Amino acid sequence: LEPFTWRGVGWLPGRAVGYITSPVKANIKFEAVPWSPSTKGTVKGTVVSIVAPETPTEDELIAYLTPLAPTVKGGIVMVGVPPEVPVNFNERAKRTPDEDVKARYGPDGGRGGRGGFGGGRGRGGPATPPPAGHLTNQQVTQRINAFLRDNPPALRLTAQGPGRIPGVIVAQNGAGQIYDDTTPQSPAVILRTDDFGRIYRIIAEDHEPVTVEFSVSNQYFPEGKTSYVTVGEIPGTDKADEVVMMGGHLDSWTSDTGATDNAIGCAIMMKAARILETTGAKPRRTIR
Repeated sequence: LEPFTWRGVGWLPGRAVGYITSPVKANIKFEAVPWSPSTKGTVKGTVVSIVAPETPTEDELIAYLTPLAPTVKGGIVMVGVPPEVPVNFNERAKRTPDEDVKARYGPDGGRGGRGGFGGGRGRGGPATPPPAGHLTNQQVTQRINAFLRDNPPALRLTAQGPGRIPGVIVAQNGAGQIYDDTTPQSPAVILRTDDFGRIYRIIAEDHEPVTVEFSVSNQYFPEGKTSYVTVGEIPGTDKADEVVMMGGHLDSWTSDTGATDNAIGCAIMMKAARILETTGAKPRRTIR
């Protein structure tokens, strides 16, 4: 067991409920943003929708955000528009075709597979740069996050990332998420696209205010920062100083069972090691 120190504190999501209370009444499906704090009891209010101008100048963005400060601070905010999720009536493949796997791990170095040159995770290509003197999307996001830090809301409603089918929530932490319980940050939740989109459309298209009610209870664990990497070896023979690595990882991430990320990988690795041991194989190189 090789010990290492986790850079933050432990965190556990607890009881959490959320509702639209007007102009309709509905139960909202969501997950707490990892490492976000609890709400201060039950928070209620009218949702403030922040949709920044497209590629604004610094002055244009400031002019847009400044009047919102009184309603944002201590309020309930949502940033941006809901992601577009095209309708797909084709069932996803349950197994990767053999020819795709062979190509992924073939002699070309796996180009096109996960981690290869063509194997991204659905992200688009580089964005078109804005005109001179205008902010990029990343800069706009940074400015809005700074604005929310200066005017902390009681709760931030976050959209599910693009590419997820309706109903699916992947509770990923946002860029710059803080893994401790001492740095001030606002409570935040990730809504499924269905609910985020519904709230947005009522506000932006029906021009009606939306009121919501949330109660989120999370827990921090500042103690127990030491974790361990479990390492084993099958010693090599004449090339024992050359090491072949195989491994898997366990994230123990929020709202995930851990089976696919990555207990399955760990089980496959351990089975491969058992096969080598059972067959009495004597590898020339050390397998770690």
